[in-house]
Amino acid sequence: MSDVVTPRSGSRSVARKLALQALYRWQLNACPWQDLVSEFAGAEDMARADGEYFRELVAAVTAASVELDAALQPLLDRPPARDGRPHRAGRGRSLVVETPAGR
Repeated sequence: MSDVVTPRSGSRSVARKLALQALYRWQLNACPWQDLVSEFAGAEDMARADGEYFRELVAAVTAASVELDAALQPLLDRPPARDGRPHRAGRGRSLVVETPAGR
C-alpha cells in the first residue's frame, strides 16, 4: 500500500470521516439515510469530500445495520443497545461494507 496521498485519496478520507460522523448521528437519532446525506451536504468539509463515496458509505451501512449488529455481537459484552447509544462506529475493528466495483 502506498503512502502517497492523491487528491482522490484525500477526498475519500474526508468522505469517510464525514460518513462516520453521520452514522454516529444516525445511531443517536435514527432517520432515513437520505436525511443524513442532505444534512451533511452543508458540512464545512463536504466541499473537499468525495460526495458520491460519502453517500455510498452512509447508504450501505444503514442498509446493513442488522448484519453489522450480528457481526459485532460476539465482540460485545452485552446485546447491541436499542436506546440510542452508539455501538457500530469506532469499535477498534473494521468491518468491510461493499461498495460498487472500482470505488
